[in-house]
Amino acid sequence: MFEQLFKSSAQTVSLTEEELDYCRSRFVPKKMDQPGFGYAWALEMNSRFKQLITDGDHKTLVRFDQFGREGRLAIPTPEHFLPLLYTLGLRGNGEEVSFFNDKAVAGSLTMTSVKFG
Repeated sequence: MFEQLFKSSAQTVSLTEEELDYCRSRFVPKKMDQPGFGYAWALEMNSRFKQLITDGDHKTLVRFDQFGREGRLAIPTPEHFLPLLYTLGLRGNGEEVSFFNDKAVAGSLTMTSVKFG
């Protein structure tokens, strides 16, 4: 069953066989049900996104297609990422940034949200 999931996902995001093996090596089904469990790549990208937002480095965030393997896994299709870019345009100079709902779900899904002001 999990092999079919991987192959289906790989076709959706155009992963190479090497990248698919990378995912397989980090897939531990029993951990998916543990609260807060996140794959290393998901947690790494979540941290990277938060740091870029905090630093105000929006140019790097706009070029999300250049984040490499972990980026393609974190953003397999852009429709859920693009609203973040619109939101960043609302941040005023010097406005504080805070994050909420900052936890991983089922290993690869993070719903981290950002608040300005």
